[in-house]
Amino acid sequence: MTTNQHVVPSEWTPLHIAAFRAIWFASLAANVETWFQNVGGVWLMTRFAASPLLIALMQTATTLPVFLVGLPAGALADHQGSSPPTVTPPYR
Repeated sequence: MTTNQHVVPSEWTPLHIAAFRAIWFASLAANVETWFQNVGGVWLMTRFAASPLLIALMQTATTLPVFLVGLPAGALADHQGSSPPTVTPPYR
């Protein structure tokens, strides 16, 4: 008698790969540092000005460049397709 058991991999299975684990932990550390920087910057801004608008603009100033650069970069990457863009024209 044979049983057909489907083994469901764990969510932690990718962390068994050393390269993925290193990149994942580096990304985690970078994100935590960014959160600390955002909190510290806004906290410092509350000491300079009590205006909620200026405090909100401080948060906007830290995240807006990501959106301004990230969205066009993603659109460009989608438009380029899978072939790498050529940096220099081919020589004849």
